Amino acid sequence: MESVGYLVVLAIIAAAISGFASKNKRSWRKGAKVSTNPSPAKFRAKRPLSAPEQILFGRLKAALPDHVILSQVSFSQFLFTKGGDRKQNFARFAEARQKVADFLVCDPSFRIVRVIELDDRSHRQEKDERRDAILKEAGLKVVRWKISNIPNAETIRRDILGKRLLNEMEGTVAAPGMTHETPVQE
Repeated sequence: MESVGYLVVLAIIAAAISGFASKNKRSWRKGAKVSTNPSPAKFRAKRPLSAPEQILFGRLKAALPDHVILSQVSFSQFLFTKGGDRKQNFARFAEARQKVADFLVCDPSFRIVRVIELDDRSHRQEKDERRDAILKEAGLKVVRWKISNIPNAETIRRDILGKRLLNEMEGTVAAPGMTHETPVQE
């Protein structure tokens, strides 16, 4: 009879543990619980661009009025993987999904003309080379400028549009070998 009592107690404990685990699993699915204890840490709004990025954004808009300028764009918004199986594509996409481009210069139909990076002290050559390789693989061209030397409108137009297209816009002949290539985009 005593063993039946032990079995009943064990069944009650197992049911309690199962119910607790099920409740936690359901609350996890609904999202994180909001703490009833007030925290001293509060969310605050900040400007999405640093002071140098704001300067470059203004110059990009002024130099390229017929283009769309987007700032702080996650790679996951303009890149995808294709060609492998689902697992391979997911693994490859993981290499890029957390990265952010400082600026995208797009034509009016939102095709990407250039990816712009404004390099400051936080940029590391090895990481930049990996980012550039991902973008190059996608058929995108990257222009990098140093924060200490933000370009003027003429340099922006030349670096973004290329000499041939810029000369065509100004009605002059391009130097031999200078071309403006539009990347293939789906």
